[in-house]
Amino acid sequence: MMLIAMSMIALACDAAPARIAAPPPLHITVWHADNVPASLARKMTAEADAIWRSSGLTFVWEEAAPGRAPAAVQIIVNDDRGGTSSPLPPLGWILFDAHDVPDRLIHVSYANAVELLDSSGPVVGNPNAMPTEERETYLGRAMGRALAHELGHYLMASKTHTPKGLMRGTLSATTLFSPIRELLEVPPAMCETLLTRLRRPGSNVASP
Repeated sequence: MMLIAMSMIALACDAAPARIAAPPPLHITVWHADNVPASLARKMTAEADAIWRSSGLTFVWEEAAPGRAPAAVQIIVNDDRGGTSSPLPPLGWILFDAHDVPDRLIHVSYANAVELLDSSGPVVGNPNAMPTEERETYLGRAMGRALAHELGHYLMASKTHTPKGLMRGTLSATTLFSPIRELLEVPPAMCETLLTRLRRPGSNVASP
């Protein structure tokens, strides 16, 4: 199981190589628990979009609804803690099977994100004094970056972490909550590898 520790962040590509056509948008269904505001879920997906924007990949986020068939890839946002023994509870995770194929379900922990925010006063100021909109902005930013990171695991079909950038294992709360994404770059060669693989005949962005 791949886990994002609470201090982990995710990715943003440099401009995707112009000679490689972008694949079709990836449709993703978003499920969120009743205690997770829909406005927060939208902030989360907007942050993931912003992080991936320059890569050439695009997403269509579909809110789960009765009678609507879920997309091939799904996000669930709830109070699940992740079941890890790590001292830093995960913000997000994705499971891999025995053949290292990623699951189609990505988990994002609202409870762990709230805990991280409430313990990051030196970084964000007094969380208890924040208006609802400000709290949601911080939470959406951190959760969106966790989601973007897990999408990286899914799309690359890899558990691998790197020393910096895209799949760095751990980063500080400062990076998670900062409005600046300068430390979230992905090497152009990595973007090119991903886009090339997804554009091969018979390849499906929903089936890495």
